[in-house]
Amino acid sequence: MHRMAPRAGLKIKLLVMTTFLVITVLGGWGQTTWTGATNSDWDDASNWSNLVPSAGNEPTIPGALVMWPTTVAATMPTGWTTLTLLPGAQATIPSTINITSIGNAGVLTLAADVTVTGAISNTGTIDLGAVTLSAASLSGAGGIVTSNGGTLNLSAVSTIAVLNNTAGAVTINGGAGLATVLSITGTDLATMNAGAGGMTITDASGGGDLTITGAVTVNGTSGSNIGALTVSSGILTIGGVVTTSAVTNIGTIDVGANSLTADSVSGIGTLTASIGTVNVSGNFTPALFNAGTSTVNLTNTGDVSANTFATLNISGGTRTTTGSLTVTTLTMTSDNRQPHGHDADHDERDVHGQYCRHPHPLRGAGT
Repeated sequence: MHRMAPRAGLKIKLLVMTTFLVITVLGGWGQTTWTGATNSDWDDASNWSNLVPSAGNEPTIPGALVMWPTTVAATMPTGWTTLTLLPGAQATIPSTINITSIGNAGVLTLAADVTVTGAISNTGTIDLGAVTLSAASLSGAGGIVTSNGGTLNLSAVSTIAVLNNTAGAVTINGGAGLATVLSITGTDLATMNAGAGGMTITDASGGGDLTITGAVTVNGTSGSNIGALTVSSGILTIGGVVTTSAVTNIGTIDVGANSLTADSVSGIGTLTASIGTVNVSGNFTPALFNAGTSTVNLTNTGDVSANTFATLNISGGTRTTTGSLTVTTLTMTSDNRQPHGHDADHDERDVHGQYCRHPHPLRGAGT
C-alpha cells in the first residue's frame, strides 16, 4: 500500500502538468496581440505577441500604442478569420483580404478591398477610402463610416449609425435585408442603391447630394438638408420633412402625407403627393403629378408643367405654364403672369372667393 502512494502522486502531478501545458499552448495559439515593437508591418513577427496572425491565431489591436499596423514588408498574413480593434486602436488594411468578421471599436482604414463573409460590429470608425468593403451585415451603436469614393456592399439586415461622406463620395449597395442609415452628415455625393430588402435613411443633414435607386425611404426631420436629389429608378418614399435643392425624378417619388421642399422638381418620373405638401421655389415640371388632396406652394419665378392640382398656391413671382392646368382651388398673390394672351377675365372664382382654374392656360393678376 505504501509503495502505491508515490505512483498515485506521480500520476496526479503528470496530469496537472499536462493539463497546464495544453491550456497554455491552446490559449497562446488562439490570439496574437499587436505590440508595434519594431515597425508598422503586419508581416513582421516581432510586432506581435505570438507571431503574425495565421489560421487559429486571431489578431487583436489594443489601444494606447505609438506604432500601428499599416503596411506590409512582403505579403499580408493570411489564414486568420477575425479582426478585433479595441477602443483607441488604429489599423490600416493595406492588402486585399477575405475574412469572417470584424469587431471595431477603434479606427479602421481600408487601403484595399476587404470581404467579410459574416458580420461587422462597428462602434468606432471605418474609413472606406476609395476601395470596396463587402459584408453580410454591419451594425453598431454610434459607429461611423467615412469615405473618399468608396463602396459598401451589404447583403443582410444592417444599420449604419452615421454615414459621413464629407471627404468624398460614397456608394451603399443593399441586398436581401433592409439597410438602414440613421444619419447622413457628409457634404459629398451619397449614392444609395437599395436591394430587395429596401433601404431607409432616417435623416440627412449634411447638405450633400443624394442619388437613389430601388425602394428607399427618407424619414427626414425639420433639420434635414439634402443637396441635389436624384431618383434614378425605383421609388423614393418621403417619410417626414425633407428639404433639398434640385429634384430630378426618373422613377417615382411618393410624398404621402408628409412634406417635400425643393428649389425645383423635374424629370420624366411620377410625383405623388396624396395628402402631403410640396413647396417649390423654382420650376415645378414633373412629367406626371398625382395630386390627391395635397397642397402645392409655388414661390418666386419658374415654369409649371401641365398637371392636375388639388390646392395650388402661387406667390412672389412669375409662373409660366407649359400646358393646361386643372386646379380645384387656386390662390395667387403678387404678380403671376403667363404669356398666352389670356387676361384675368378668364379666371373664375369659386364659392370661397379663390381663383378656380379650369383646364385652360393659367393667367392671373392675383388675389
